[in-house]
Amino acid sequence: MKKPSADPLRPRKPERRNGIARYEKLLASVEAVLAEKSARDLSIYDIAADSGIPPASVYHFFPSPTAAIVALSEVYTDEMQRVMSAPVELKPDADWTQIVAELSDRIFRYYAKNPVARKLMVGFDYTINVREVDMESNRVMAGILLSAIEAQFDLPEDPTLIDKFEIVVTMHSSLTALSVTRTGEFKREMEQEIVRAAVVYLRDVFRKPLPRRPVSPALPTDATP
Repeated sequence: MKKPSADPLRPRKPERRNGIARYEKLLASVEAVLAEKSARDLSIYDIAADSGIPPASVYHFFPSPTAAIVALSEVYTDEMQRVMSAPVELKPDADWTQIVAELSDRIFRYYAKNPVARKLMVGFDYTINVREVDMESNRVMAGILLSAIEAQFDLPEDPTLIDKFEIVVTMHSSLTALSVTRTGEFKREMEQEIVRAAVVYLRDVFRKPLPRRPVSPALPTDATP
């Protein structure tokens, strides 16, 4: 029986240490090239020239320029998930809306510092293949947002909450893209409007104020010499 061929639109991720190092070098080159040109103009030879790695080796990891773009978009979504996953410190009198605002601000600052991520994930280089990666990540980021609120507030019993949070994340991504495609930037004014819309929507989902979970007292420090 003939073995099915690999998807030419997806990267071939290495498992061995040497392969991982080369793969990461190639990803850095993909990002460097995209800082200078459109994703639509990216070629395997561009990546090879920037990295100093022969085109045949580039093809081994990236069967097509699209595969290279998908690989870089996966890096960006992983980074954004890590950024969002950091704990949120709230003042005693703060409510859950501050968590929404904090996580939104983290994404705002991420895109401000990463122009290639901005144009690839929410700008003119956003493609159907990147969209697939983005939509998968939206579900994960919805879970991160839900968990961040649930860690400090009592949420209503609702098995569809994750779907509602995914709507919030998808809305955030779409309106971010609107700002970037219109102005070339993720404007702070738009980010604030996104937070307002998310809060209004979630308040309707929750139906009532969320009680704050009691803060666990800090464990005493062991002073035994």
